[in-house]
Amino acid sequence: MGSSYSVEVAAMNAMMGFIVMIVFVCLAGVAAQVLLGLATYNDAKARGNNDPVMWGLLVGFLGWIPGIVYLCLRNNNANRLMTCPQCGFVHRVAEPFCPQCRVQNPYSAPFQNPLAHQQAHRAKLLLIWAVVAYAAVIVLTLVAVFGLMTSLVGVAMY
Repeated sequence: MGSSYSVEVAAMNAMMGFIVMIVFVCLAGVAAQVLLGLATYNDAKARGNNDPVMWGLLVGFLGWIPGIVYLCLRNNNANRLMTCPQCGFVHRVAEPFCPQCRVQNPYSAPFQNPLAHQQAHRAKLLLIWAVVAYAAVIVLTLVAVFGLMTSLVGVAMY
């Protein structure tokens, strides 16, 4: 009677440990998604994107697929070419002045952000922390599965 009770207690302890680890995995996964969404938002703000909130929310809620789409599309507007109205030189629309005649480009205003450097730096830091959080999710998942397996093997040995 005492032996079966101790086996039940050991099995319950193993399951409780597994549940606690799964909770930590879920929390780390949510933190990783939030950090990834914030990194995307800051990157979009730094690059003068028209919809940084949309990209941050899409990547934060839906994960890596919108993130990859954002990476493919993030430079399209700034890299468009335009012709200088004064000299006819072709240059990027994001450049504040024509490289040849130095006439001011009125279409570059959305791309001129005085906080761009700070936002780009913040985006890099948030991306690093998101990757660390994803690594923590993987490690915690492996620890939880390994811990459950060893606990169940220990219970089976009784």
